[in-house]
Amino acid sequence: MPSTDTAVQLTLPRLHVGQVLDGLEMLIEQWDATAAWFRTGEIGDVAIRECSDVEEAESIAIYYREIAGEIRRQMEAQG
Repeated sequence: MPSTDTAVQLTLPRLHVGQVLDGLEMLIEQWDATAAWFRTGEIGDVAIRECSDVEEAESIAIYYREIAGEIRRQMEAQG
């Protein structure tokens, strides 16, 4: 079974990559809202995701930020 850390090279139109980034930003916003809900108990206008605790929600948000950041870095490197 291949490692999950194996790099994959994709070629997509810039518009598609923009849509992927928009989706990641939405997920980040939802995981941040979920973490806030665990901390305060208040629900805002953003969907809350299912997880066990604030640490898990924060960890997932960080993970999606890393993915989005890497995509942006690669796009910038290509001009």
